[in-house]
Amino acid sequence: SFYGAETGVYYPWEVHRFIFEYLIENNILNFVITQTDFIFYDNSDMMDEFFRLIPKGSLYMPFMGEEGDKRNWLWDDLQEKFKQIEFKYDGALKAADGFLRGFNFHNIQDMQLFYDIWSEAIKIPITRKYGHTTKMAYTDFIVPWLMQVFAKQKNYTFKDMHSHTFVEKYNRYIGRHITRPEDTLYAGARDAWQHHNFDYSNTSSIKNFIKNNKDELANFYSGTFEVTVTDNHIFTKLK
Repeated sequence: SFYGAETGVYYPWEVHRFIFEYLIENNILNFVITQTDFIFYDNSDMMDEFFRLIPKGSLYMPFMGEEGDKRNWLWDDLQEKFKQIEFKYDGALKAADGFLRGFNFHNIQDMQLFYDIWSEAIKIPITRKYGHTTKMAYTDFIVPWLMQVFAKQKNYTFKDMHSHTFVEKYNRYIGRHITRPEDTLYAGARDAWQHHNFDYSNTSSIKNFIKNNKDELANFYSGTFEVTVTDNHIFTKLK
């Protein structure tokens, strides 16, 4: 009840940054933050091999072109608070999608700095009410921007995720991205999905949307995934 259509409040998905506190406490430097729209193969050995091959000092996301500007309005506000890093970047900044964000930090100090900057930076577009293309606050550029600053200033590499997520031993990528209609109700109906004939008459909850679209959702996922549809969830598994 605190979030969504009833209140008009749509927080950005960066609430997942809070996992940094647990990871820092447990000295976990090599990890991925992902979302419900990236489905992994159910193979723990392949995942172990994937993480084993990530070099120290690696930051990676799915690339999607370039940012339109250099976000100087954000950098200037942060520089006074974080003297230990220089917020500048020569050249065009790459844009990146948010469905997978990969990290292998050199040390806990760098990881803590990344988290502290991220948590401070996110306040700026939210308090200034900068809107996303959806109803959420416009914050998703912060992580790829910060990764590129770290690459320039702190001896990190910033690469497209596909250079890491293909595991040669298994001759496949570790997973696949697919935008999930039931998890993106905040964006409303999408033109590209018109031929799926989804019923958007009740989007007050994911459960209600699924109940009204069980057959349509099963068909949407069936080409690539093994699908199980219940009254309140869609279970997808890569074939």
